[in-house]
Amino acid sequence: MKNYDTSSLGALDFKAVGVRLKELRLSTTQVEWARMANVDQGYVSQIETGKTKPSLKYLASVSATSGCSIHWILTGTGKKYLPLKHPKVKDAVQGYAANAKLYYTLQQLRQDPELATTLSTLFRRKQGRRLLKQMATWDDKKMQALRLMVS
Repeated sequence: MKNYDTSSLGALDFKAVGVRLKELRLSTTQVEWARMANVDQGYVSQIETGKTKPSLKYLASVSATSGCSIHWILTGTGKKYLPLKHPKVKDAVQGYAANAKLYYTLQQLRQDPELATTLSTLFRRKQGRRLLKQMATWDDKKMQALRLMVS
């Protein structure tokens, strides 16, 4: 097991942690962010204002969703983003990070090489990009209807 240098942790500034977490949210609302992290919107608000300390479970969820290092979230030091393993997904994520929902979707899908190849192909086509952006706004009913059509 790796030993990590924790000397930089010292006393954490949870207001600064909240600011960094808010920064990671980009244009996503607290409600949407809370839904992705499986917490209440009020909890997200309290963390972002420094009134509540984030739980490890919440930090892990934010890290998995955003690709951001927990160490950076807590301290503001070190590498902000964790390395993406599949090069095609890495390119797609970097190219389309402006669309927050699409960005988070790609972060979640980054470990599936077959899907990464398919997404990469779609991103090269204007209609494919349009389709993916539209799908990022779909609710569960629309996604279920698509699954039924495809299967």
